[in-house]
Amino acid sequence: MKNDKLEDTPVITIVIPVINEENYIEETILSAQNLEKVEIIVVDGGSRDKTIDRAVKAGARVIHSPKGRAKQLNCGAREARAETLLFLHADTRLPADYAETVQRTLSNKKYIAGAFKLSFSSKKNGLNYIAKFANWRSQLLQIPYGDQGLFLERTLFKKMNGFAEIPIMEDLEFACRLRKKGKIKTTEQSVTTSARRWEKKGLITTTLINQLMVLGYLLRVPLSSLAEFYGSVNKG
Repeated sequence: MKNDKLEDTPVITIVIPVINEENYIEETILSAQNLEKVEIIVVDGGSRDKTIDRAVKAGARVIHSPKGRAKQLNCGAREARAETLLFLHADTRLPADYAETVQRTLSNKKYIAGAFKLSFSSKKNGLNYIAKFANWRSQLLQIPYGDQGLFLERTLFKKMNGFAEIPIMEDLEFACRLRKKGKIKTTEQSVTTSARRWEKKGLITTTLINQLMVLGYLLRVPLSSLAEFYGSVNKG
């Protein structure tokens, strides 16, 4: 007799934190639905637009959490049923063969986690160089950022006590801790993330903001101050 409970267990749980992402969430969810046994959990932090309706329509399970990306990611991970977790931004589309890539990477004992290469939805001049630099950093330093779709086994995530529930830079903090545990693979396959911030602020300004945030983090500037700065320069 077959164990129906085991048959229904997903292979991968994808956790997507959201706040007011009605313009992107459906496309992101649809990019993840090429695997039969995938669980997609959208963790809402207080959306006031049509994000929840569109996520449900696209086939995701929606849960609610206090606002804050780290809190939302941890909340989704606690609800996950699969042994493999994939953390994804709401405006980032997965490649068609993402599931095979995730499983192949984690089955290789050389690696404890992985992330995808980065590419942008826009072909605007300069963005390809931004992506190349991000991929170089990810491969050389083994510090992928959140928009690259980080994946790892749930047991390891739990041993690390998940993401530090800090106001900002939770992806960098987690990647730095994760790197101490073992090698992080940057795959040959790429996710496609929205270029909205780069298009809105411009390549130079956005790059400068990002580098100031990383520098501030490394210099141990209070995270509350970094979060306040980031919020002020991204208003509107």
